[in-house]
Amino acid sequence: MEGGEKHDVRYHLSSAIRALERAERDMTREIVERMGEYIKSILSPAAVGNIVKEKKKAKQAIDERDIEQSLGPLFEYLNSNVSSILSFSFQKTS
Repeated sequence: MEGGEKHDVRYHLSSAIRALERAERDMTREIVERMGEYIKSILSPAAVGNIVKEKKKAKQAIDERDIEQSLGPLFEYLNSNVSSILSFSFQKTS
């Protein structure tokens, strides 16, 4: 390789690497924002307040089972989405 060609290859590779890193950051931000919206809706003050109100009306204390039931949709969402992300993130490329 001549001096000019060598410089061009390095320039294009470093440019491609920067573009890939930027895309990775953008996709990570997008995934976190979308998952965050759902998590906030499940853990919203209104949703948590409904559980507390139901127990107060029945004059019962909130136990661990009630908490797990109220967070059930969140656990299902995280299990399905995190497992999908992990399976695609760590695929072997041969």
